[in-house]
Amino acid sequence: MSADITFEQAQALLKKDSGGKNLYSHLVSLLAKIAKEKPEDAYETFESMSRYLKEGGFKLQTAPHPSSTLPSDPAFKELQKQWIETTISLTNNPKEEGDDSALAEMPDWLAQANMFAWAGVGFSRQETYEIHCSLRRFAATTEGLQSVRFWGKLLGTEADYLVAEGRIDGGDDGEREDIEPRGTGANKFTYWVAKDAKSPWTILPDAAPNEIQVARQIKKVLTGDLTRPVITHPHFPGTEKQLVRAIIALITADTVICPRGYFRTPEDSEDVFAIEKDPEYEFPSAADLGSLETWTHCREFILHTGKCNYPEVDEENEELAAKVAAMKEEDPVQEVLRGLDADKPVIPEVEGAEAAWGVQKFGDPCKYTQEGGEGETAFTVTAVTSLKWPGAMTVSQGKSFASVYIGYGHAAGVPSFFPPAPAEIQDEPVDGQEQPEPHPLEEDDKSDKLEEDPLEEGADAE
Repeated sequence: MSADITFEQAQALLKKDSGGKNLYSHLVSLLAKIAKEKPEDAYETFESMSRYLKEGGFKLQTAPHPSSTLPSDPAFKELQKQWIETTISLTNNPKEEGDDSALAEMPDWLAQANMFAWAGVGFSRQETYEIHCSLRRFAATTEGLQSVRFWGKLLGTEADYLVAEGRIDGGDDGEREDIEPRGTGANKFTYWVAKDAKSPWTILPDAAPNEIQVARQIKKVLTGDLTRPVITHPHFPGTEKQLVRAIIALITADTVICPRGYFRTPEDSEDVFAIEKDPEYEFPSAADLGSLETWTHCREFILHTGKCNYPEVDEENEELAAKVAAMKEEDPVQEVLRGLDADKPVIPEVEGAEAAWGVQKFGDPCKYTQEGGEGETAFTVTAVTSLKWPGAMTVSQGKSFASVYIGYGHAAGVPSFFPPAPAEIQDEPVDGQEQPEPHPLEEDDKSDKLEEDPLEEGADAE
């Protein structure tokens, strides 16, 4: 800047607009503030007071685009009305006034979702709350429902399946004799699915042994349509509804776990698979939960036959008894409360294969004294992840634990072989036009006519 600049030029430079403000007015305000407050060291506080005035004088700009009204489309208004009605129905009290009937037993899904969030698994807060409200309404409006919990979410190409697990009064459908009765084996619990939290829950049929056997051998991406036919190799005997139920049975048997000792086998029970909560159980510490030896399965193991147990055979039928005995030796019945450390690796035939489970800890690892000075507590979240079924996880915090599955329903390992379809059958070629059989005399006559003089033909024509 030249030294002979005039006062008017300097003032114009200071008053140059910058976003609705200028340096001249800022200096005037700054000097006025210094004169008013009279700081001990104005030189040192000059920058801080200037920054304070800049931040205090910030004003939000108006919206760049004015608000516009929504288009008056009758179809859009109808969809909007339906969405509002279904959303309000989720948050309303599911029980009418004067209804003294008890709700089905249901764990606090919001608290469980908070534990899963610490482990990096779960849904958005809105979807979590919608699922909680949907389960609460389902528990209040379903007759004969004893208990219900959120099982997980099966992902699909066109839509997903929210899955609820529960116990309901009433027998099985009774359509097939080879299916395990409801309340036993693979059908110990009943399952319902919904496309989202606002949709109604649809009950799934009981799992059949042959469906479970085929579901173990295939990997099929679900579509979200329960009526869609399942085209796979080997052939699956049913629609996607039966496939979803078989997948749920396999995942549940392998991934639903609990701390060791939480359940016990009743002393006077004739059912070999019966378990009950131990009233004297003391929850282990967060440090102990970090070991796989502290965890056990708590659902029946599904055999190669698609069932959890073998049928009783008459000893007089020696051939059938020998066959069942051989099957028991090859694939023995396992206890419900079996340890995780005995599970086979993800790919047993590969040497040094990955284990079947993984354990991680999240959150605050410190220990705190409980109220009253009795004992210590920790807020660490322990997550036990299934490596056989990616997406299956059990978390524990304090004295609570919960299991969930979110995935495509595919087991880890080598992909199943799906033979390519044969090429399309080619069409028959078009038949060529038939030609007359050649005759030597006719050929000679044609050649003689071609050798005639064309002028003579013209003269004859005249």
